Amino acid sequence: MRLRTLAPGFVIILSTAMLLTACDSSETTAAKTVSSIALSPSTATLIIGGTQPLSVTATYSDASTGALTTGVSYSSSATAVATPSADGIVTAVGAGTASITATVSGTAATTTITVVAPAPTVTSIAVTPTTISLAPLTTQQMTVTGTFSDATTSALTSGVTFASSAPAVATIGGTGLITAVATGTTTITATHTASTRTANVTVTVVAPVADAWMVSGGTAALNMQSAWSRGTTTFVGAATGVYRSDDAGATFRLSNAGNDAVGPTRGFADDATYLYSSASQGVFRSSDLGVTWSLRSSGITELRTSGIVKAGTRLYVVGPSGVFRSDNQGDSWAAAGLAGVDVRSVAALDDVIFVGTNGAGIMKSVDFAATWVPSNTGLSGTTFRAVEVKGTTLFLGGENGSSVFRSTDSGNSWTQLAGGLPTTSVRGFASDEQVIVAGTFGGGVFYSKNNGDSWTALSTGLTDRTIFDLVISNGFLIAATNTGGAFRIPLSALK
Repeated sequence: MRLRTLAPGFVIILSTAMLLTACDSSETTAAKTVSSIALSPSTATLIIGGTQPLSVTATYSDASTGALTTGVSYSSSATAVATPSADGIVTAVGAGTASITATVSGTAATTTITVVAPAPTVTSIAVTPTTISLAPLTTQQMTVTGTFSDATTSALTSGVTFASSAPAVATIGGTGLITAVATGTTTITATHTASTRTANVTVTVVAPVADAWMVSGGTAALNMQSAWSRGTTTFVGAATGVYRSDDAGATFRLSNAGNDAVGPTRGFADDATYLYSSASQGVFRSSDLGVTWSLRSSGITELRTSGIVKAGTRLYVVGPSGVFRSDNQGDSWAAAGLAGVDVRSVAALDDVIFVGTNGAGIMKSVDFAATWVPSNTGLSGTTFRAVEVKGTTLFLGGENGSSVFRSTDSGNSWTQLAGGLPTTSVRGFASDEQVIVAGTFGGGVFYSKNNGDSWTALSTGLTDRTIFDLVISNGFLIAATNTGGAFRIPLSALK
Protein backbone atom coordinates (compact mmCIF):
# COMPACT_ATOMS: atom_id res chain seq x y z
CA MET A 1 0.00 0.00 0.00
CA ARG A 2 1.23 3.52 -0.81
CA LEU A 3 0.30 6.90 0.81
CA ARG A 4 0.42 10.10 -1.12
CA THR A 5 -0.17 13.65 0.26
CA LEU A 6 -1.89 16.01 -2.12
CA ALA A 7 -2.64 18.98 0.15
CA PRO A 8 -3.09 19.66 3.80
CA GLY A 9 -5.90 17.49 5.07
CA PHE A 10 -6.10 15.09 2.02
CA VAL A 11 -4.48 11.65 1.64
CA ILE A 12 -4.85 9.19 -1.33
CA ILE A 13 -4.43 5.52 -0.49
CA LEU A 14 -3.55 3.25 -3.48
CA SER A 15 -3.53 -0.49 -3.01
CA THR A 16 -1.51 -2.97 -5.06
CA ALA A 17 -4.72 -4.52 -6.38
CA MET A 18 -5.91 -1.19 -7.62
CA LEU A 19 -2.63 -0.62 -9.33
CA LEU A 20 -2.74 -4.05 -10.94
CA THR A 21 -6.30 -3.52 -12.08
CA ALA A 22 -5.36 -0.27 -13.61
CA CYS A 23 -2.49 -1.97 -15.41
CA ASP A 24 -4.73 -4.84 -16.79
CA SER A 25 -7.67 -2.70 -17.82
CA SER A 26 -6.04 -1.93 -21.11
CA GLU A 27 -6.32 -5.68 -22.22
CA THR A 28 -9.81 -6.93 -23.48
CA THR A 29 -10.66 -10.74 -23.58
CA ALA A 30 -12.71 -11.83 -26.71
CA ALA A 31 -15.48 -14.49 -26.06
CA LYS A 32 -14.96 -17.85 -28.00
CA THR A 33 -17.65 -18.93 -30.49
CA VAL A 34 -18.87 -22.25 -31.96
CA SER A 35 -17.15 -22.91 -35.28
CA SER A 36 -18.75 -26.28 -36.09
CA ILE A 37 -20.61 -29.18 -34.52
CA ALA A 38 -20.54 -32.95 -35.02
CA LEU A 39 -23.46 -35.30 -34.45
CA SER A 40 -22.89 -38.84 -33.24
CA PRO A 41 -23.66 -41.44 -34.43
CA SER A 42 -23.49 -40.31 -38.04
CA THR A 43 -25.76 -43.17 -39.14
CA ALA A 44 -27.97 -45.60 -37.26
CA THR A 45 -30.45 -48.35 -38.06
CA LEU A 46 -33.42 -48.80 -35.75
CA ILE A 47 -36.33 -51.18 -35.49
CA ILE A 48 -39.74 -49.53 -35.34
CA GLY A 49 -40.32 -48.47 -31.74
CA GLY A 50 -36.62 -48.33 -30.95
CA THR A 51 -34.70 -45.25 -29.77
CA GLN A 52 -31.26 -43.77 -30.36
CA PRO A 53 -29.67 -41.01 -28.21
CA LEU A 54 -27.64 -38.44 -30.12
CA SER A 55 -24.63 -36.54 -28.82
CA VAL A 56 -23.41 -33.14 -30.09
CA THR A 57 -19.77 -32.08 -29.92
CA ALA A 58 -18.78 -28.46 -30.62
CA THR A 59 -15.51 -27.19 -32.04
CA TYR A 60 -14.83 -23.62 -30.90
CA SER A 61 -13.07 -20.67 -32.44
CA ASP A 62 -10.07 -21.30 -30.23
CA ALA A 63 -9.85 -24.91 -31.55
CA SER A 64 -11.08 -26.40 -28.32
CA THR A 65 -13.93 -28.95 -28.27
CA GLY A 66 -16.66 -29.85 -25.85
CA ALA A 67 -19.95 -31.68 -25.54
CA LEU A 68 -23.13 -29.62 -25.84
CA THR A 69 -26.10 -30.63 -23.73
CA THR A 70 -28.06 -27.37 -23.92
CA GLY A 71 -28.83 -24.85 -26.58
CA VAL A 72 -29.30 -27.51 -29.27
CA SER A 73 -32.44 -27.80 -31.40
CA TYR A 74 -33.35 -30.93 -33.40
CA SER A 75 -35.49 -31.54 -36.49
CA SER A 76 -36.42 -34.51 -38.73
CA SER A 77 -36.77 -34.60 -42.51
CA ALA A 78 -39.43 -37.33 -42.17
CA THR A 79 -41.34 -37.36 -38.91
CA ALA A 80 -43.33 -40.39 -40.12
CA VAL A 81 -40.05 -42.29 -40.03
CA ALA A 82 -38.18 -40.88 -37.01
CA THR A 83 -38.73 -38.04 -34.53
CA PRO A 84 -36.15 -36.40 -32.22
CA SER A 85 -36.94 -35.14 -28.73
CA ALA A 86 -35.71 -31.84 -27.32
CA ASP A 87 -32.87 -33.62 -25.57
CA GLY A 88 -31.74 -35.56 -28.66
CA ILE A 89 -33.46 -38.93 -28.26
CA VAL A 90 -34.60 -40.25 -31.68
CA THR A 91 -37.64 -42.55 -31.76
CA ALA A 92 -38.22 -44.85 -34.76
CA VAL A 93 -41.80 -44.45 -36.00
CA GLY A 94 -42.12 -46.17 -39.37
CA ALA A 95 -40.00 -47.93 -41.97
CA GLY A 96 -37.88 -45.64 -44.14
CA THR A 97 -35.01 -43.17 -43.92
CA ALA A 98 -34.89 -39.78 -42.17
CA SER A 99 -32.24 -37.11 -41.74
CA ILE A 100 -32.01 -35.77 -38.19
CA THR A 101 -30.47 -32.27 -37.98
CA ALA A 102 -28.99 -30.67 -34.86
CA THR A 103 -28.58 -26.86 -34.89
CA VAL A 104 -26.53 -24.66 -32.53
CA SER A 105 -26.34 -20.90 -33.12
CA GLY A 106 -26.89 -21.34 -36.82
CA THR A 107 -24.39 -24.18 -37.13
CA ALA A 108 -25.87 -27.59 -38.12
CA ALA A 109 -24.94 -31.27 -38.40
CA THR A 110 -26.96 -34.21 -39.71
CA THR A 111 -27.24 -37.94 -39.03
CA THR A 112 -29.08 -40.50 -41.15
CA ILE A 113 -31.55 -42.79 -39.40
CA THR A 114 -32.81 -45.91 -41.19
CA VAL A 115 -35.88 -47.54 -39.69
CA VAL A 116 -36.80 -51.14 -40.46
CA ALA A 117 -39.76 -53.25 -39.49
CA PRO A 118 -39.07 -55.83 -36.81
CA ALA A 119 -38.22 -59.32 -38.08
CA PRO A 120 -41.40 -61.37 -38.39
CA THR A 121 -41.93 -63.83 -35.59
CA VAL A 122 -43.33 -67.33 -35.72
CA THR A 123 -46.99 -67.35 -34.72
CA SER A 124 -47.72 -71.03 -35.39
CA ILE A 125 -46.13 -74.15 -36.84
CA ALA A 126 -47.48 -77.14 -38.74
CA VAL A 127 -46.01 -80.53 -39.56
CA THR A 128 -46.39 -82.73 -42.61
CA PRO A 129 -47.41 -85.44 -43.14
CA THR A 130 -50.36 -84.87 -40.83
CA THR A 131 -50.91 -88.59 -40.25
CA ILE A 132 -48.25 -91.26 -40.47
CA SER A 133 -48.53 -95.04 -40.63
CA LEU A 134 -45.31 -97.04 -40.81
CA ALA A 135 -44.14 -100.61 -40.70
CA PRO A 136 -41.47 -101.48 -38.13
CA LEU A 137 -37.92 -100.43 -39.09
CA THR A 138 -39.10 -97.99 -41.77
CA THR A 139 -38.61 -94.23 -41.68
CA GLN A 140 -40.48 -91.04 -42.55
CA GLN A 141 -39.10 -87.52 -42.80
CA MET A 142 -41.19 -84.81 -41.12
CA THR A 143 -41.31 -81.27 -42.45
CA VAL A 144 -42.06 -78.29 -40.19
CA THR A 145 -43.56 -75.12 -41.66
CA GLY A 146 -43.81 -71.84 -39.75
CA THR A 147 -46.46 -69.17 -40.17
CA PHE A 148 -45.04 -65.73 -39.39
CA SER A 149 -46.48 -62.50 -38.03
CA ASP A 150 -46.40 -60.99 -41.52
CA ALA A 151 -48.64 -63.83 -42.80
CA THR A 152 -45.83 -65.52 -44.74
CA THR A 153 -44.92 -69.18 -44.38
CA SER A 154 -41.58 -70.91 -44.64
CA ALA A 155 -40.03 -74.27 -43.91
CA LEU A 156 -38.23 -74.30 -40.55
CA THR A 157 -34.95 -76.14 -40.95
CA SER A 158 -33.35 -75.04 -37.68
CA GLY A 159 -34.43 -74.00 -34.22
CA VAL A 160 -36.89 -76.88 -33.92
CA THR A 161 -36.75 -79.74 -31.44
CA PHE A 162 -38.63 -83.03 -31.60
CA ALA A 163 -39.88 -85.49 -29.03
CA SER A 164 -41.71 -88.83 -29.12
CA SER A 165 -44.22 -89.72 -26.44
CA ALA A 166 -43.37 -93.40 -26.88
CA PRO A 167 -39.80 -93.98 -28.09
CA ALA A 168 -40.40 -97.72 -27.86
CA VAL A 169 -42.86 -97.31 -30.75
CA ALA A 170 -41.04 -94.70 -32.84
CA THR A 171 -38.06 -92.44 -32.33
CA ILE A 172 -37.30 -89.12 -33.97
CA GLY A 173 -33.95 -87.51 -34.71
CA GLY A 174 -32.92 -83.90 -34.55
CA THR A 175 -33.72 -83.34 -38.23
CA GLY A 176 -37.24 -84.75 -37.96
CA LEU A 177 -36.58 -88.26 -39.28
CA ILE A 178 -38.99 -90.72 -37.68
CA THR A 179 -37.90 -94.35 -37.28
CA ALA A 180 -40.57 -96.95 -36.54
CA VAL A 181 -39.45 -99.38 -33.84
CA ALA A 182 -42.39 -101.58 -32.86
CA THR A 183 -46.15 -101.73 -33.31
CA GLY A 184 -48.15 -99.16 -31.40
CA THR A 185 -48.99 -95.45 -31.44
CA THR A 186 -46.94 -92.44 -30.44
CA THR A 187 -47.29 -88.68 -30.62
CA ILE A 188 -44.43 -86.76 -32.17
CA THR A 189 -44.20 -83.15 -30.97
CA ALA A 190 -42.27 -80.48 -32.84
CA THR A 191 -41.38 -77.34 -30.85
CA HIS A 192 -40.06 -74.10 -32.29
CA THR A 193 -37.63 -73.02 -29.60
CA ALA A 194 -37.77 -69.24 -30.05
CA SER A 195 -41.56 -68.95 -30.12
CA THR A 196 -42.37 -72.10 -28.07
CA ARG A 197 -45.02 -72.95 -30.70
CA THR A 198 -45.75 -76.65 -31.05
CA ALA A 199 -47.38 -79.07 -33.47
CA ASN A 200 -48.17 -82.75 -33.10
CA VAL A 201 -48.55 -85.72 -35.40
CA THR A 202 -49.74 -89.19 -34.49
CA VAL A 203 -47.56 -92.03 -35.73
CA THR A 204 -49.02 -95.50 -35.93
CA VAL A 205 -46.67 -98.41 -36.38
CA VAL A 206 -48.43 -101.48 -37.74
CA ALA A 207 -47.21 -104.92 -38.61
CA PRO A 208 -47.09 -105.39 -42.37
CA VAL A 209 -49.93 -107.40 -43.85
CA ALA A 210 -48.79 -109.89 -46.45
CA ASP A 211 -51.52 -109.09 -48.97
CA ALA A 212 -51.95 -105.35 -48.37
CA TRP A 213 -50.19 -102.24 -49.56
CA MET A 214 -48.00 -100.31 -47.13
CA VAL A 215 -46.84 -96.74 -47.63
CA SER A 216 -43.10 -96.50 -48.24
CA GLY A 217 -41.21 -94.61 -45.57
CA GLY A 218 -40.15 -91.11 -46.51
CA THR A 219 -42.86 -90.58 -49.12
CA ALA A 220 -46.13 -90.08 -47.23
CA ALA A 221 -48.33 -87.33 -48.74
CA LEU A 222 -45.98 -86.77 -51.69
CA ASN A 223 -47.10 -86.44 -55.30
CA MET A 224 -45.41 -89.28 -57.19
CA GLN A 225 -45.55 -89.56 -60.99
CA SER A 226 -43.01 -92.16 -62.08
CA ALA A 227 -41.22 -95.28 -60.88
CA TRP A 228 -38.14 -97.17 -62.03
CA SER A 229 -35.85 -99.96 -60.89
CA ARG A 230 -32.24 -100.78 -61.65
CA GLY A 231 -30.73 -103.78 -59.96
CA THR A 232 -31.40 -103.52 -56.24
CA THR A 233 -32.14 -99.78 -56.38
CA THR A 234 -35.61 -98.31 -56.85
CA PHE A 235 -36.45 -94.76 -57.91
CA VAL A 236 -39.65 -92.74 -57.80
CA GLY A 237 -40.11 -89.35 -59.39
CA ALA A 238 -42.00 -86.77 -57.35
CA ALA A 239 -43.02 -83.16 -57.74
CA THR A 240 -40.07 -82.38 -55.44
CA GLY A 241 -37.49 -84.44 -57.34
CA VAL A 242 -36.10 -87.95 -57.40
CA TYR A 243 -36.32 -90.33 -54.43
CA ARG A 244 -34.15 -93.43 -54.12
CA SER A 245 -34.58 -96.68 -52.19
CA ASP A 246 -32.00 -99.36 -51.48
CA ASP A 247 -34.37 -101.62 -49.53
CA ALA A 248 -36.90 -102.64 -52.19
CA GLY A 249 -39.07 -99.61 -51.59
CA ALA A 250 -39.48 -99.94 -47.82
CA THR A 251 -38.03 -96.45 -47.42
CA PHE A 252 -37.05 -93.68 -49.83
CA ARG A 253 -34.83 -90.64 -49.46
CA LEU A 254 -34.47 -87.57 -51.64
CA SER A 255 -31.61 -88.10 -54.11
CA ASN A 256 -31.68 -84.91 -56.11
CA ALA A 257 -28.31 -83.15 -55.97
CA GLY A 258 -27.87 -81.14 -59.15
CA ASN A 259 -31.46 -81.71 -60.28
CA ASP A 260 -33.19 -78.39 -59.68
CA ALA A 261 -36.32 -79.28 -61.66
CA VAL A 262 -39.40 -77.50 -60.38
CA GLY A 263 -42.30 -79.85 -60.99
CA PRO A 264 -42.68 -83.57 -61.45
CA THR A 265 -40.17 -86.11 -62.70
CA ARG A 266 -42.28 -88.11 -65.16
CA GLY A 267 -39.98 -90.84 -66.43
CA PHE A 268 -36.70 -92.72 -66.20
CA ALA A 269 -34.40 -94.64 -68.52
CA ASP A 270 -30.94 -96.13 -68.20
CA ASP A 271 -28.03 -97.63 -70.08
CA ALA A 272 -24.84 -99.31 -68.97
CA THR A 273 -23.32 -95.99 -67.88
CA TYR A 274 -26.05 -93.55 -66.91
CA LEU A 275 -29.46 -93.13 -65.34
CA TYR A 276 -31.72 -90.54 -67.00
CA SER A 277 -34.76 -88.68 -65.71
CA SER A 278 -37.40 -86.84 -67.70
CA ALA A 279 -38.53 -83.80 -65.74
CA SER A 280 -40.45 -80.58 -66.13
CA GLN A 281 -37.22 -78.67 -66.80
CA GLY A 282 -35.62 -81.09 -69.22
CA VAL A 283 -33.54 -84.24 -69.08
CA PHE A 284 -31.13 -84.93 -66.24
CA ARG A 285 -28.36 -87.55 -66.20
CA SER A 286 -26.62 -89.36 -63.35
CA SER A 287 -23.43 -91.41 -63.45
CA ASP A 288 -23.63 -92.51 -59.80
CA LEU A 289 -27.04 -94.18 -59.69
CA GLY A 290 -28.99 -91.07 -58.81
CA VAL A 291 -26.75 -89.59 -56.13
CA THR A 292 -25.95 -86.55 -58.28
CA TRP A 293 -27.50 -85.24 -61.49
CA SER A 294 -26.60 -82.87 -64.31
CA LEU A 295 -28.85 -81.19 -66.85
CA ARG A 296 -28.60 -82.66 -70.35
CA SER A 297 -31.15 -80.78 -72.48
CA SER A 298 -29.13 -79.13 -75.25
CA GLY A 299 -31.33 -79.01 -78.34
CA ILE A 300 -34.65 -79.69 -76.61
CA THR A 301 -36.88 -76.73 -77.41
CA GLU A 302 -39.65 -77.59 -74.93
CA LEU A 303 -38.12 -78.60 -71.60
CA ARG A 304 -41.41 -79.76 -70.08
CA THR A 305 -40.90 -83.42 -70.93
CA SER A 306 -43.35 -86.28 -70.35
CA GLY A 307 -41.30 -89.46 -70.75
CA ILE A 308 -38.04 -90.99 -71.89
CA VAL A 309 -36.97 -94.36 -73.32
CA LYS A 310 -33.78 -96.03 -74.52
CA ALA A 311 -33.90 -98.07 -77.72
CA GLY A 312 -30.67 -99.60 -78.92
CA THR A 313 -27.99 -96.96 -78.52
CA ARG A 314 -30.40 -94.04 -78.78
CA LEU A 315 -32.51 -92.08 -76.33
CA TYR A 316 -35.92 -90.62 -77.08
CA VAL A 317 -37.67 -88.00 -74.97
CA VAL A 318 -41.22 -86.77 -75.53
CA GLY A 319 -43.29 -83.78 -74.51
CA PRO A 320 -45.73 -81.12 -75.71
CA SER A 321 -43.52 -80.31 -78.71
CA GLY A 322 -43.12 -83.82 -80.05
CA VAL A 323 -40.13 -86.16 -79.98
CA PHE A 324 -36.40 -85.50 -79.56
CA ARG A 325 -33.59 -88.00 -80.09
CA SER A 326 -30.06 -88.24 -78.70
CA ASP A 327 -27.34 -90.41 -80.22
CA ASN A 328 -24.69 -89.49 -77.64
CA GLN A 329 -26.16 -90.40 -74.24
CA GLY A 330 -27.97 -87.11 -73.81
CA ASP A 331 -25.09 -84.74 -74.54
CA SER A 332 -27.18 -83.22 -77.32
CA TRP A 333 -30.67 -83.68 -78.75
CA ALA A 334 -32.31 -83.15 -82.13
CA ALA A 335 -35.97 -82.84 -83.08
CA ALA A 336 -37.29 -86.22 -84.22
CA GLY A 337 -40.74 -85.56 -85.57
CA LEU A 338 -44.31 -84.95 -84.41
CA ALA A 339 -43.59 -81.25 -83.93
CA GLY A 340 -46.53 -79.59 -82.25
CA VAL A 341 -48.04 -82.89 -81.12
CA ASP A 342 -48.60 -83.25 -77.37
CA VAL A 343 -46.89 -86.58 -76.66
CA ARG A 344 -47.68 -88.08 -73.25
CA SER A 345 -45.98 -91.52 -73.21
CA VAL A 346 -43.26 -93.50 -74.97
CA ALA A 347 -42.03 -97.11 -75.15
CA ALA A 348 -39.74 -99.19 -77.36
CA LEU A 349 -40.13 -102.71 -78.72
CA ASP A 350 -36.57 -103.39 -79.83
CA ASP A 351 -35.86 -100.42 -82.15
CA VAL A 352 -39.52 -99.68 -82.89
CA ILE A 353 -40.74 -96.60 -81.03
CA PHE A 354 -44.35 -96.14 -79.89
CA VAL A 355 -45.71 -92.90 -78.48
CA GLY A 356 -49.09 -92.14 -76.93
CA THR A 357 -50.44 -88.69 -77.66
CA ASN A 358 -53.04 -86.35 -76.29
CA GLY A 359 -55.60 -86.32 -79.09
CA ALA A 360 -53.73 -88.01 -81.95
CA GLY A 361 -53.78 -91.63 -80.82
CA ILE A 362 -50.72 -93.89 -81.12
CA MET A 363 -47.84 -93.08 -83.45
CA LYS A 364 -45.14 -95.56 -84.46
CA SER A 365 -41.66 -95.25 -85.97
CA VAL A 366 -39.55 -98.06 -87.41
CA ASP A 367 -36.68 -95.83 -88.64
CA PHE A 368 -35.29 -94.27 -85.47
CA ALA A 369 -37.93 -91.51 -85.43
CA ALA A 370 -37.15 -90.28 -88.93
CA THR A 371 -40.79 -90.83 -89.88
CA TRP A 372 -43.97 -91.61 -87.98
CA VAL A 373 -47.17 -93.43 -88.92
CA PRO A 374 -50.45 -93.85 -87.03
CA SER A 375 -50.96 -97.16 -85.22
CA ASN A 376 -54.62 -96.92 -84.27
CA THR A 377 -56.39 -99.92 -85.80
CA GLY A 378 -58.86 -101.23 -83.24
CA LEU A 379 -58.42 -98.34 -80.83
CA SER A 380 -61.19 -96.22 -79.38
CA GLY A 381 -60.18 -92.89 -77.96
CA THR A 382 -57.29 -90.70 -79.00
CA THR A 383 -55.41 -90.02 -75.75
CA PHE A 384 -53.02 -92.58 -74.27
CA ARG A 385 -50.90 -91.75 -71.24
CA ALA A 386 -49.21 -95.11 -70.72
CA VAL A 387 -47.47 -97.59 -73.04
CA GLU A 388 -45.93 -100.85 -71.77
CA VAL A 389 -43.86 -103.53 -73.50
CA LYS A 390 -44.10 -107.03 -72.01
CA GLY A 391 -41.98 -109.36 -74.06
CA THR A 392 -43.38 -108.92 -77.57
CA THR A 393 -46.79 -107.72 -76.36
CA LEU A 394 -47.80 -104.07 -76.15
CA PHE A 395 -50.30 -102.61 -73.68
CA LEU A 396 -51.88 -99.15 -73.89
CA GLY A 397 -53.54 -97.16 -71.13
CA GLY A 398 -56.48 -95.18 -72.46
CA GLU A 399 -58.67 -92.42 -71.08
CA ASN A 400 -62.11 -92.81 -69.47
CA GLY A 401 -64.11 -95.57 -71.14
CA SER A 402 -61.24 -97.07 -73.12
CA SER A 403 -59.13 -98.58 -70.33
CA VAL A 404 -56.50 -101.07 -71.64
CA PHE A 405 -55.65 -102.20 -75.18
CA ARG A 406 -53.29 -104.99 -76.23
CA SER A 407 -51.32 -105.66 -79.40
CA THR A 408 -49.45 -108.84 -80.26
CA ASP A 409 -48.40 -107.75 -83.76
CA SER A 410 -46.15 -104.77 -83.06
CA GLY A 411 -48.99 -102.30 -83.00
CA ASN A 412 -50.53 -103.18 -86.36
CA SER A 413 -53.81 -103.89 -84.57
CA TRP A 414 -55.20 -103.49 -81.06
CA THR A 415 -57.75 -105.32 -78.92
CA GLN A 416 -59.61 -103.68 -76.06
CA LEU A 417 -59.42 -105.63 -72.79
CA ALA A 418 -62.02 -105.83 -70.06
CA GLY A 419 -62.26 -108.88 -67.83
CA GLY A 420 -62.49 -107.09 -64.50
CA LEU A 421 -60.96 -103.74 -65.44
CA PRO A 422 -62.78 -100.51 -64.53
CA THR A 423 -63.61 -97.90 -67.15
CA THR A 424 -61.39 -95.27 -65.53
CA SER A 425 -58.28 -94.11 -67.35
CA VAL A 426 -55.04 -96.05 -66.97
CA ARG A 427 -51.94 -94.00 -66.18
CA GLY A 428 -49.19 -96.54 -65.56
CA PHE A 429 -48.06 -100.14 -66.02
CA ALA A 430 -45.51 -102.56 -64.64
CA SER A 431 -44.69 -106.06 -65.87
CA ASP A 432 -42.38 -109.02 -65.70
CA GLU A 433 -42.52 -112.48 -67.25
CA GLN A 434 -45.47 -113.56 -65.08
CA VAL A 435 -47.69 -110.52 -64.64
CA ILE A 436 -48.93 -107.26 -66.14
CA VAL A 437 -50.12 -104.60 -63.67
CA ALA A 438 -52.21 -101.51 -64.47
CA GLY A 439 -52.60 -98.39 -62.31
CA THR A 440 -55.79 -96.42 -62.79
CA PHE A 441 -56.91 -92.87 -62.12
CA GLY A 442 -58.99 -93.23 -58.97
CA GLY A 443 -59.70 -96.95 -59.29
CA GLY A 444 -56.59 -98.46 -57.76
CA VAL A 445 -54.40 -101.28 -59.08
CA PHE A 446 -55.31 -104.31 -61.21
CA TYR A 447 -53.14 -107.22 -62.32
CA SER A 448 -53.33 -110.05 -64.84
CA LYS A 449 -51.41 -113.31 -64.97
CA ASN A 450 -52.81 -114.37 -68.34
CA ASN A 451 -51.45 -111.55 -70.48
CA GLY A 452 -54.46 -109.33 -69.92
CA ASP A 453 -57.32 -111.73 -70.60
CA SER A 454 -58.65 -111.23 -67.05
CA TRP A 455 -57.80 -108.83 -64.26
CA THR A 456 -57.91 -108.85 -60.45
CA ALA A 457 -58.17 -105.82 -58.18
CA LEU A 458 -55.23 -105.25 -55.82
CA SER A 459 -55.99 -102.17 -53.73
CA THR A 460 -56.24 -103.26 -50.08
CA GLY A 461 -54.29 -100.76 -48.01
CA LEU A 462 -54.06 -98.12 -50.73
CA THR A 463 -55.18 -94.84 -49.20
CA ASP A 464 -54.71 -93.10 -52.55
CA ARG A 465 -56.11 -94.98 -55.54
CA THR A 466 -54.94 -92.60 -58.23
CA ILE A 467 -51.87 -94.37 -59.60
CA PHE A 468 -49.49 -92.61 -61.97
CA ASP A 469 -46.87 -95.35 -62.38
CA LEU A 470 -45.72 -98.73 -61.09
CA VAL A 471 -42.52 -100.76 -61.01
CA ILE A 472 -41.57 -104.29 -59.96
CA SER A 473 -38.44 -104.29 -57.84
CA ASN A 474 -36.74 -106.98 -55.78
CA GLY A 475 -39.83 -109.03 -55.02
CA PHE A 476 -42.18 -106.08 -54.51
CA LEU A 477 -44.64 -104.09 -56.58
CA ILE A 478 -44.29 -100.36 -55.97
CA ALA A 479 -46.96 -97.80 -56.88
CA ALA A 480 -46.47 -94.05 -57.35
CA THR A 481 -49.66 -92.28 -56.26
CA ASN A 482 -51.09 -88.81 -56.73
CA THR A 483 -51.06 -87.54 -53.13
CA GLY A 484 -50.26 -90.53 -50.94
CA GLY A 485 -46.63 -91.10 -51.81
CA ALA A 486 -45.23 -94.48 -52.77
CA PHE A 487 -46.76 -97.78 -51.67
CA ARG A 488 -45.40 -101.31 -51.92
CA ILE A 489 -46.80 -104.82 -51.73
CA PRO A 490 -44.97 -108.17 -52.00
CA LEU A 491 -45.39 -109.95 -55.32
CA SER A 492 -46.61 -112.94 -53.33
CA ALA A 493 -49.89 -111.03 -52.88
CA LEU A 494 -50.53 -111.35 -56.61
CA LYS A 495 -52.10 -114.81 -56.40
